Amino acid sequence: MTRPTLLVAMALIAASCGSTQISDDPTTTAQTAPFVDEPSSTTTGDPTAEEEQRDPGEIQRPPPVEVSGRGISLSLEASTACWGNGCYHGRPPVNPADIGDPDEIIVEFPEEGWEFIATVTPVGEECGRSQTEPLEPVDATSHRLVPIGLAGVYDVTLFGRGPGGDLFVSFRWTTPTNGTMPVPAATASILADHDGQVDSYGIEVPVWNLAETPESATGQVTVTSSEGNTHTFDLTREDLGCSEGSIYFTAPIDEGLTAAGLGNVPFTYELTLELDGATYVGTGVWPNEVDPECAPCVPLTFAPPLPALAAGRGAEGVEAVQIDDVWVFQHDPVGWDDALHGGSAEIKDGCLYVDGAIVVWHVDEIDEVGEIIANLKAGQHREVLIGGGGISLDEGVSPEDITATIIEHCPTSAVWFGAPDSS
Repeated sequence: MTRPTLLVAMALIAASCGSTQISDDPTTTAQTAPFVDEPSSTTTGDPTAEEEQRDPGEIQRPPPVEVSGRGISLSLEASTACWGNGCYHGRPPVNPADIGDPDEIIVEFPEEGWEFIATVTPVGEECGRSQTEPLEPVDATSHRLVPIGLAGVYDVTLFGRGPGGDLFVSFRWTTPTNGTMPVPAATASILADHDGQVDSYGIEVPVWNLAETPESATGQVTVTSSEGNTHTFDLTREDLGCSEGSIYFTAPIDEGLTAAGLGNVPFTYELTLELDGATYVGTGVWPNEVDPECAPCVPLTFAPPLPALAAGRGAEGVEAVQIDDVWVFQHDPVGWDDALHGGSAEIKDGCLYVDGAIVVWHVDEIDEVGEIIANLKAGQHREVLIGGGGISLDEGVSPEDITATIIEHCPTSAVWFGAPDSS
């Protein structure tokens, strides 16, 4: 089994178990942490059976991982680890310790030379998008974790590895702002080097971190040898189950063997994807551009670029932020309406409303919003007039038309989308 197949299998296991698993899985994130694929670092079988084989009480445990932010500190024991005289495997907690909503988190472990990565999985979403990013070292024994993906409530699984072993710990974090967004990517595994001869061990083409999972997806590959000989074949889409933003293609090994017989290296791969009616063409060169972390896979470069979640914003261009513990929303539209909305501003259940409606403020007006919140908290009355345009359930708009970025923080039946230079 080649590495991309193993990684996809691990993703399916994680989804079926309903627990958070860490890997540099191409169905969840770009490959930012190649050190996660060691057998001792992952739970790929039945954790319960493995626990029965070895009682963790019989072996040494690593020190706890300390995570802290905004005055709250948690001491986390590893659910799975290799340390000292052996390894043990367990399930992460269903309801992990909650650190609240700090802007960033400091992760401390009392051993030098360790690296950490974090995988975030949205709470309460059966098939929510997971994303993995490396932590930034602060000093020899501490690392910094900043928000990953869209702002929301996440279960975070940390994987650490260094001299002496590796470990997994979990906690819950409400990220107050958007963070690093997932970057779409794809690789093609078609040809392989077998003792100096061009060969094929099978064909696998994973695509991950798309803006959404396409309903319709087809793929076709053309392999061209250095002499200009070509072989073209269609790909088959496989069912990935719960894997938001990911698709996975295969083809019979005979197609790879035919490609291997075209001639000499280098070979050019051209992948044509049709995703919900849009065409994307990705290219790469084997063996010149092989990624050693998933060899013999070749990363592909696409024109036009694959569709991605809007960088730094919600999927519909709306970003949720907190100002003085009050949820507000902002956007930066290309154009806007020139109507007016006005009324009394109020803070209700941690959200800012104007005349009963949620306002999506233009990014240029956020400083003014901070002043409005400060006035209200000081007991002052504020009347607000905002340019732009809005939608309302009373005017026949469907509830689905109100972006989930707003609804998950602040219930409302009306939304006003603000223009710049409002007052």
